[in-house]
Amino acid sequence: MRDIAFQLVYNPGCAKTLAEWAAVFAVGEKTLARITLKETGMSFARWAMHFRLLPAMRALFDGVSVEEAAGIAGFQTTAAFINAFTRVFGVTPGKWRDTEQGNGPWLTPATNLPRD
Repeated sequence: MRDIAFQLVYNPGCAKTLAEWAAVFAVGEKTLARITLKETGMSFARWAMHFRLLPAMRALFDGVSVEEAAGIAGFQTTAAFINAFTRVFGVTPGKWRDTEQGNGPWLTPATNLPRD
């Protein structure tokens, strides 16, 4: 799981599916899905998207625009980024930046990854 998280955070454009990740580690899709749920309490897709969005959250925290954050997270469009961010965190990235930053549970030891 750590290797996958590392790739998702440091290569946000990585869009490998559960099947592709399972093949990388030579395990079954169901096994990887079960491990993810057991270790994180989230589905693989939700967990992967969470990690993909973390660099964008860091950037928003640092004051970049939503459009710039979308690019940092590897999204082709700002709209797709806003939709994904809202699905995962329950608030739009702009609203999070303006009202929530630094006060939410997103910055935990598991997600507080070092900057480059």
